[in-house]
Amino acid sequence: MKHEQKCFVVNSGHAMIAPLRGLFPDRKLNPQTIRMSVICNWLNEKKIPLERAQELAGQKWPGTTEKYIKVNSSQQREMINRYFPVI
Repeated sequence: MKHEQKCFVVNSGHAMIAPLRGLFPDRKLNPQTIRMSVICNWLNEKKIPLERAQELAGQKWPGTTEKYIKVNSSQQREMINRYFPVI
């Protein structure tokens, strides 16, 4: 894609989002934050497998997609206590 085409796509995305900013005054609303929210939703709410979310997001490396997984600290604590109990 040529540079001019990329700029057009980015500017079009911002133009589509601009009228919606008033609906979400406490949020930073831009194409990047929306993309991040979508990937988080796929992984944490819809429980889409990491490999599938990576493919849908068009990301080359699993680690890039993996960073959007939210960790359940109580679940982690339970697993630690189960396998490494404090005596």
